[in-house]
This record gives sequence, C-alpha cells and structure tokens, in this order.
Amino acid sequence: MHSEPPDPRPSHPLADLLDGEPAHVRETVAFLGRLLGEAEHRPTPRSFVEQHLGPDPVAVTVDLSFLATPSVAAVLGTTMDAHPHDLGPGDDTQDPAWRRLRLDGSELSVPDNVGVHFRAGTLVDVPVVVRLFEGELYGGYRRQLTVHAPAGGREAAARVVDDLRTRADGEESVFRGRLLRPVVTTEGLTFEVLPLPASSREDLVLDDAVWREVDLNIAAVTTRRATMRALGLASRRGILLAGPPGTGKSALTRQVAHELTGAFTTVVVDARSADDALEEVYAESRRLGPLLVVLEDLDLYAGHRGSSRNPGTLADLLSVLDGTLQLDDVLTVATTNDPRSLDVAAIRSARFDALVEIGYPDRAAATQILRRYVAKVPGAERIDAAAVVDALPADVSGADLREVVRRAALRDGEQLTTASLLTAVREGRWRVAVPVGDYL
Repeated sequence: MHSEPPDPRPSHPLADLLDGEPAHVRETVAFLGRLLGEAEHRPTPRSFVEQHLGPDPVAVTVDLSFLATPSVAAVLGTTMDAHPHDLGPGDDTQDPAWRRLRLDGSELSVPDNVGVHFRAGTLVDVPVVVRLFEGELYGGYRRQLTVHAPAGGREAAARVVDDLRTRADGEESVFRGRLLRPVVTTEGLTFEVLPLPASSREDLVLDDAVWREVDLNIAAVTTRRATMRALGLASRRGILLAGPPGTGKSALTRQVAHELTGAFTTVVVDARSADDALEEVYAESRRLGPLLVVLEDLDLYAGHRGSSRNPGTLADLLSVLDGTLQLDDVLTVATTNDPRSLDVAAIRSARFDALVEIGYPDRAAATQILRRYVAKVPGAERIDAAAVVDALPADVSGADLREVVRRAALRDGEQLTTASLLTAVREGRWRVAVPVGDYL
C-alpha cells in the first residue's frame, strides 16, 4: 500500500505567505526546506534519476539555442502545471530554480534549472525524468534538455524530447504572435518582446491609393493566401514604402503591425540587427509562424554595391527576398527616404512586389492632419487650420505640422490660437536647418 505524498506546503505561517503563489513556487520552497533540514540527503541528478527510474537508465540530450531555450522552458512549465510530478535538481551546482521572462509588459515564470519526474502513462507509457540545465559544450556552456527513461526506453525518451521541442517551435512559442526586436548577444540571437502600440487607420491621413496598394499586398498572406498557394504562387510578399522623412511611412508600418500581430509575429529590424542577423530572422519564420518583417530605413544597409557600409548585409537581404530560403507566409514591409539610394538589385520586382510612394500631403490633407494635432486644445474649433497650412510651404510633412503645434504649445501652453500657430510658422524653427560652414 502506497502512502500519500506529503503536502509540499510548509505547516507553519510561511504557508500563508505562499498561499497565492503558483504550485511550482511552493514546491521549490518545500524542496529547499527539505535540503536545509536534511543536507546529508541532498539528491544529485544521478540519484534523483535512479530513484525514480531504477538502475541503468538511458538518456536523450539535445542542445538548445539561446533563442529556443525560453520557449522550451515555458512548455516544460506548462507540462508541470498539467501533470503530477516530482521535483529534483537539474544539475549538481544548484537547487531547482525558476526565472522570469518579460513579455510585453507581463512576466512569465519558467523553470531554469530543474529535474522533473513524470510517472508512467503521463507523457509516455514509461516514467521519465526531464532535466533542463546548463551543460558544458565545446569549452563553453549552453542550455541542454535531457530526458531520461528506464533501461530500454530510449525511444520513449526521444518521443518526449521531440514533443517538447515541437510544441516550443509551434503555437506554444513565447515569441509567436508578438511584436519583437532582434537582439544579438555572444550566445546568439534572441528577441526582445515589445508592447504593441495603439494605432488606428483613422489616425493616419494617407491617400486612398496607398491603402489600396498596401491592402492588396497584405491579402497575399491573409485573405488570398489559399488562392496564391492553389495557383502555385508564393504566399510571400514585399512592400517598399518610399518618401521624404516625416510623411507617415513609420506610422503606416505601425498600423500594419497593429492589424497583423497576433495572427502574425512581427519583427522590427533596424540597421544594426540587419547587419548581425537578417537571414537568421527570416529563417525563424519556421518557428514563429506567419511573419511580418519591418525593415526600417533600408537605405542604411542596402545601398549601392561598393558604397554599402556592410556588403554582407546586402547579400543577405537579396537572399531572403529572392526566395532562397523558400519561405511562405512572410510579408516584408521596408521603408526608405530615397529609393534611388538603394542597390537596383534590391528593388527589382521579384524582391519587392510593390513600391508605394508616400509624398507630402496636399493642402487639404495637411489641414486635416493639423486639425488632428490640435484636437485636444481648448477651443480647437476656433483654430483656422487652413490658414495655418496656407502659411507653410508645399513640402510640409506631417512631422513638420506636429512640430509647429509642439513649439506653439511650449511657448503659449494649452491656450493655442490661430495667431500663436502662425507665429510658430513665421519663426521657422519647426524645421531643422542644416548649418553651412567650416567647423573645427
């Protein structure tokens, strides 16, 4: 007859403090208490494995990349929450440990260094011990996932490894469906999870032709995806947004990201991360699911050959846009201030399917933009936005209009009027002028 396992919660006031904590936190505290009270019986990974699996257990080990580790840890944590288990050490150096992942303003607690025994019939038909720990690899250290099974159970151990990794590479990835920024460290590529900014099409004043072209290309990876595949056409698309600074290119990419993130994973790539990991970012689409890649300021790293600051980055860009990696369900949206500065190979139609020009707003659009910027001003309805716009040159951008309002507000506070805005326009400081001269 088997006795019931002891309640892992301490039977003293500490239990009250831990009452609202997750089960794995209570287990860890209880485990540490047992170690402190019975140090002579501290288990090792080997003794923990043999205690639950008997002599001569077998093991299957895989090395985890820096990028894969958080998702594998999260999947293991979910599995622990779903099934009865026994907790033990991951390695000889420390007690079971958890760490917190920061995900767009929230935190997720995941196992970091643990050994976990699952009974027969839980994950597979034999008992297994799953260990997540930092192992030595080629003179360095890397996270490792090891699954132990009783003698003769190597196939069962391999199935558990495959299941955990498949789940981590699929819907249960902690990165899937989020807004990400690539981060390259000495340990490899990972992602910073960013909060998704609020955005609405109503906030953008753009020509209807711009929206039609953008929506047409988005359809290739969304509503027309099945059609494209049925016709043998790739569900991969590239849009290049071109126009002067401040005309709304970045705002448009934010809106596309706002609409697609969730069903898509969005990765925002700047010049630095493009230099370090552009091809690797695209390769991760196999794990991240449908992918939106935003390439900011493309002219900074895809200039003409011979003048590009990093020719390797241009080569990587041509490779991923050319379909060398055979990627489907990938939408690339790039921005540039001057498409003439780009290498011609980067902008041919097989790589970017659409070049969408976003120019300076006309007078009606500029008036509409200005009205939105002053909408929260007391008495905004009395401001003659059209008169203010008429005092500005034709090549005025949305960013310029915002700066006019900001300068007037800095000088006059909330009591803005048509006159105060016109004063800000006449001062001319709303547009930064590049000084001309020789400087030491």
